Amino acid sequence: MEINTMQRGFSPFKFNRRALFYYPDAFDFTRETAVKKFLISGAEPENTSRRIIFELDGELKYFTNDGLTDYPSYGELDDILTYGNTVEELLNVEGIPQFIGKRVGLKVAMTAPADLKVMPMLKIGAVVSSFNDIYEKEELSPVYELKTSKFAKIINLAAEKDLNGYAELKTSVRYRDDLGNWSDFVPFDDAINKRATAIQFKAAHTLTTLDGSEESELVEACVDYSTDADNLAGDTLELITKPVEYYTNLATCYALIKHSELIDCNVNCFVMFKTPTLHRENLNIGVGNGELKTYYLGTGGGVDKNIDHNSIVIKLNGKNFHDFYYNTVNATVDLQADSDVSITASYNYGVDKEEWLPMTLVTSANDDDVYTTRFVRRMTDNDIKTISAVRFSFTRQHGSIEEFNLATSNGKTQSFILDHRAKAESLVVKNANYTYDEDTQKLKCTGSINTPIKLAYDWCGQFPQVFEVIAGWQAGV
Repeated sequence: MEINTMQRGFSPFKFNRRALFYYPDAFDFTRETAVKKFLISGAEPENTSRRIIFELDGELKYFTNDGLTDYPSYGELDDILTYGNTVEELLNVEGIPQFIGKRVGLKVAMTAPADLKVMPMLKIGAVVSSFNDIYEKEELSPVYELKTSKFAKIINLAAEKDLNGYAELKTSVRYRDDLGNWSDFVPFDDAINKRATAIQFKAAHTLTTLDGSEESELVEACVDYSTDADNLAGDTLELITKPVEYYTNLATCYALIKHSELIDCNVNCFVMFKTPTLHRENLNIGVGNGELKTYYLGTGGGVDKNIDHNSIVIKLNGKNFHDFYYNTVNATVDLQADSDVSITASYNYGVDKEEWLPMTLVTSANDDDVYTTRFVRRMTDNDIKTISAVRFSFTRQHGSIEEFNLATSNGKTQSFILDHRAKAESLVVKNANYTYDEDTQKLKCTGSINTPIKLAYDWCGQFPQVFEVIAGWQAGV
């Protein structure tokens, strides 16, 4: 049975709905001089959970008895539901000086029974104050025409800023598409990979005082773009689905990809199966004696295998402790703790080695220039696991054509479609004037009558345009 849907599993068991929400710019405290407390409302019905962590200066944080602290895990759904702050914990927080002058991101994990009629909800804000006056000014750059006969693809945008004090400078850009329409001004990241024929920058300066102690200057803004971006990558292009855990064993994987014609390019598909990672929480591993000592990670006299070293959290009498050494091969940690101090460890273990298994090509069909390629992988009983992901891999070919006789000139302009996509800079045409369109592989030549036209070039395949990816799994017995 093929499941024609993206990442859907079947299970005979009752399961929960779970979701992870990420807001990279949830709070903007750059103009505030005090962050006093959180304001939180919403619903958390029985048997549901709302857990929250924060992102500050690119690092994950959460609140403990020691205040704002480094978050001890990856910031994914499962670990946030375990370690993240509850609403009650955040409502008890008073005064957050680390947030002042910063932008703060937010990750919220929620879980609830699938048949629950009222799902958990969350609305979060903060009580702040500011004694600063705000002075703002906007500047526009000239319109910069991009040097292209058709359109360019924006590869990267960057700005160099010179700021003093509490000054702030926000940069944005707008772009004109190949139809002549201008976009709104958007953050740089939102313009990446957009088609454009021209761009214009905007700088928004913000100061809190005019006494000279704060300065804001846009030193330089630049754009990197390509007129042949789709053909400038390496020789391999991969699309990988996010690993998903299902609530039943997986026996067979089906994968389908819809794409444009493969021109000197191959497509293969791989599947990865894993078992769920196991977790120890506050496992008592020993008592300190005042000396450097080795402690084993495991229970019942045994040790846990395949420990994820990034997940190890050591606590002494319930407080986080970072000055330790670990050996995941032997499942040990070495540390020095005072006498009679209780030592606990939390960590993930039983982590599977990531192994990508090749899938078998089933069919490849063309419908109105949309090509559909299907793959399948059937697992044995010993291979069945509950976590899976799919990887599509395109590999383009390349080579060289030595000098050969293309045709005999008839004295007029003649058109040819080359067998391969010739690199324009390598193309050599003898005994004729010519023009070449690299996108269509069309060569136009004009030579003297009855003169042989000779040709040589290096060629490289093209990556196709991908329209749709579908993956489905059949449950095991």
